[in-house]
Amino acid sequence: MKSEKKRPLYKGNGFNIGVISGSYEGLKGAEPHHIQAMILDVVVEPEKSVKIPTVKGETVFAFLIEGQGTVAGTLYQEKSALLFSEGEYFEITADEKPLRFAAFSAPPLHEPIAWGGPIVMNTEDELKQAFADLEDGSFIKNRPQL
Repeated sequence: MKSEKKRPLYKGNGFNIGVISGSYEGLKGAEPHHIQAMILDVVVEPEKSVKIPTVKGETVFAFLIEGQGTVAGTLYQEKSALLFSEGEYFEITADEKPLRFAAFSAPPLHEPIAWGGPIVMNTEDELKQAFADLEDGSFIKNRPQL
């Protein structure tokens, strides 16, 4: 197993961005061999904003972990997932409390999606099977011992 590297941290004016995967402002996180995704851990100070540049053609979304944030004049609560449309960047402003969110950007997979609560699969049949596995206790497989 590889040793853990410290995650790069960008300190901006009123925000910090941890680079989990991909890159931000010249800082590089992990480089997955399967999907070249940018994954950022963003903390914004109260009433401050952050602009995250986007790549044309990629799917871009954010998940608000703690706090509330405003995007294009609309206030979103924590635990909200925001899917962004095409643009050169997205901007989020924290409410009167700090805001923490994860930002994701990657090439689209162009796969069908079947979604039921916390489970996402490709087809309704796969989704039904996942819920049956969850019910009978076989959904989570045992990990091999290291």
